[in-house]
Amino acid sequence: MRTINLLTLDTIQNFQCIMNACEDNCCRNSGWTIAVDPASYEKYKAMDNETGKFILSCIEKKDDIIKMKEFDDGKCPLLVGDGLCLIHRDLGPEYLCITCSSYPKSMSYFDGRHEYWLSLSCPEVVRQVLYREETANILEVEIKSNLAGAEATNLHKEKSKIRKLLFEIAKCEKYSFMEKLIYMGLFMRSVSKLPKDGGFNQAIDEPIAIYCGNLGAKSIFGGLLNSLNSTDKENRTDILLELSKLSATIAAPVKNIPKDMQNAPFYMLMENFHNDVINDNAKKYLSAAFDRLIVPYVNENPHVFNNYLMYVLLSSQFLMDTDDFAEAYAGFAGELCAMLIFTAGLFHENSALSHEDMVVSIYLFHRRISHSKKLRTELANMFMDSSLASILSVCAGIH
Repeated sequence: MRTINLLTLDTIQNFQCIMNACEDNCCRNSGWTIAVDPASYEKYKAMDNETGKFILSCIEKKDDIIKMKEFDDGKCPLLVGDGLCLIHRDLGPEYLCITCSSYPKSMSYFDGRHEYWLSLSCPEVVRQVLYREETANILEVEIKSNLAGAEATNLHKEKSKIRKLLFEIAKCEKYSFMEKLIYMGLFMRSVSKLPKDGGFNQAIDEPIAIYCGNLGAKSIFGGLLNSLNSTDKENRTDILLELSKLSATIAAPVKNIPKDMQNAPFYMLMENFHNDVINDNAKKYLSAAFDRLIVPYVNENPHVFNNYLMYVLLSSQFLMDTDDFAEAYAGFAGELCAMLIFTAGLFHENSALSHEDMVVSIYLFHRRISHSKKLRTELANMFMDSSLASILSVCAGIH
């Protein structure tokens, strides 16, 4: 074992899985493939008892693919009557396969250190990570581990500088949630204009110094805030509708959200979008729901979305996916907009959003929708030409 540097959030450090008390236990989540790693499979094969035989009967192996069988009701076959995993309960966590022992934990390697976060596809992670009153703090700790690393490239180092400033913007108490999005967008747009040749390493320091020095000031926004707040309502609705027509955003909620969440009006609304039948009722539903539900909830609960920004900056690795920084911003901010629109559609009959409503929407969005590469690509492409204006037009009214 060696000592490694680990970057995480303080809201993540003390997370505790609530196991069978969870309302949407990952072991009974329909549609997931539970891959079994070869080492765990060999360990189960070596068990010369009835438990080992039963475990093997729940696994299917075809060529190099090893996975748990899925019952008709969607749950893992090893989920027993008390809502606990048979392996975890009877053998201990050390016998779990890598998939089950790691979820909802995730780790990546960036700029010479490992980074650790939790998936928002777990409802209890949403509660414990996002619903703390204080904004999350970045922690860098040393741990003993066998994990291997790699040398950080110059581009990784520069991306790390960019993300460090984005973290500072997310924590700035002088800015509202919307102002943080604007400031991030302005900064990322300025960075995207820099040359990507050998001079990038030196050129990046100037915009970082400018935006770091102006952090907290309102003058840098100019007239942008007023122009966004007076955005024509019909224009903003059209942007919402364009987002809602994204095939991955629409098809997934209709097909995959739990049956008890599929209220008839929402289903019909989504079907209208999916079939490109944008009628007046559809516009009325979505626009009114966004104004009635999303705007007041975000304004009254800024800590939830400040923590969401911190989480996304750490967990999404959005800077690793592209060298186009405008595209990177469009991708992560566009996903945030899509989640808010999904929430408005899901609860459009409500008079207000409760905390539990928002928890349900966030984890369902991240479990069923946000992992779609098609969605992320379409979101980024949609916002690329005028990413800042389009995204912030969606958020207009959120202060």
